Amino acid sequence: MVFPSLQPTFYQIPSWVAWQNRDIKFHLLSIHRRGGKDVTNFMQTVADAVVRGGVHYYLFPTATWAVRAIWDCRFEVDGEMKSFMDWCIPKGVEYKLNKKEYSITFPHNNAMIRLGGTDDLSFVGQGGASYTLSEFSLHKKEVTGYILPIVRQADAPLRMNGTLRGRDNHLWKLLEENIHSKDWFVQWLRPQQTKCYCWVDDEFNINPELLMRIGEKGPNGTPIFNVADDIKSGLISHAFAMQEYLNEPILASEHGYFSHEYQIAKGEGRINEKVEYDRSLPVFTFWDLGKGTAYNSTDSMICWFLQFPDSDYPSPRRVNVIDCHRSIGKDWAYYAQMLGQKGYWYGNHYAPWDIQSGKAGHGMKTNLDFARERGIEFVPVKRTPAVFNDIELMRRWFGNFHFADNREVEKGAEMIASHHEKLNKDGVGTGKPEHDESSNYVAGIRTFIRAKDLEMIAPKSERSNNFGWADKIDFSGYFN
Repeated sequence: MVFPSLQPTFYQIPSWVAWQNRDIKFHLLSIHRRGGKDVTNFMQTVADAVVRGGVHYYLFPTATWAVRAIWDCRFEVDGEMKSFMDWCIPKGVEYKLNKKEYSITFPHNNAMIRLGGTDDLSFVGQGGASYTLSEFSLHKKEVTGYILPIVRQADAPLRMNGTLRGRDNHLWKLLEENIHSKDWFVQWLRPQQTKCYCWVDDEFNINPELLMRIGEKGPNGTPIFNVADDIKSGLISHAFAMQEYLNEPILASEHGYFSHEYQIAKGEGRINEKVEYDRSLPVFTFWDLGKGTAYNSTDSMICWFLQFPDSDYPSPRRVNVIDCHRSIGKDWAYYAQMLGQKGYWYGNHYAPWDIQSGKAGHGMKTNLDFARERGIEFVPVKRTPAVFNDIELMRRWFGNFHFADNREVEKGAEMIASHHEKLNKDGVGTGKPEHDESSNYVAGIRTFIRAKDLEMIAPKSERSNNFGWADKIDFSGYFN
């Protein structure tokens, strides 16, 4: 039995040396994307359990994320597909899996590893021989406050890992504070140190010597690539690449209201999810209106297409975002045609309250009137001036959103993530949301949040089977 079960890379060896030193209780490991953070920490957790016994907790920001990242994860090793556990647990070590509790038990000493999330605080008061907090920057700040008394009392190690996401999070603050502490093991690795990939374009010249080795296996066992190629192909955004692949304290949206929730959704696989249009269910649209939309708008018009798979009206929980549309300078005839060409069965169309207020071009008609003339019957949704209340509601409900694998939907999700505070000329926050393209996308979802909060969501009518007239016929006594 050998630990680690896989040969560590040169940059993972210091972490294993620190693992052997039982006097070091706090381990902070910040490595760029695909650098092997969880491989290293999970193997160390396995080693703790097998060699030292006890119950060990391996925690992500949510339990769903833990299941996806560890329990359901599969790797190809030497041409053979293996589970994460088979990959990280040495040959000859017997273990049992409990899917109901997402736990791994080692019969020889009754040691256990529990997978879970810190979102429900189920780990509090349980006691543990070690704790690992993966994707540490995305855990709630109070989590370490709950864990610290436990690890101190049990004299247990606490391991934290993650990619840096800006400076306004506890991962960066702990790294900055303890990087030179003799009582901590702190490792901050960027691609310049690991040589896992390169980023060579007009802006960056990181590891240019790897350009000649594109496709070869890197130190982490995955093919070397040029980050710039993925950006150019549209696979990832430039801002996201800077955040994830440079591992610098940069946030894709430094002042984003929903950046945290977006990262959680990415981690749980709810962005670009295989969510498709269900023809048996109605589609509901939620809009943000551009200015002057009777004939020509001077601002973005956003239309979100949502389905609620549980049909739990009027306040649905799960939200499948199947489509999104944005345009500028179009009239209501265009939008009526756009809705028709989508081919969806519509439940209802919801727009902000101001669709029925004010004049919309000429005469006394409003946008509600013009839209109705073109066959779009809107339900006006009353908004409140408390925009930050709606932002908070959106944050709470973001975990219920599942964004389809659709370029327009993906862009819409990215725009939501980038919605941010307006800054003054000195770069200081004004306390007000910035009004830009991202705010239009957010406003469309805000229409949904308000309609849901007011319990307004319901289909206007069930789809007709064209035989409804038969239900009205009274056949009593007819066949006597």
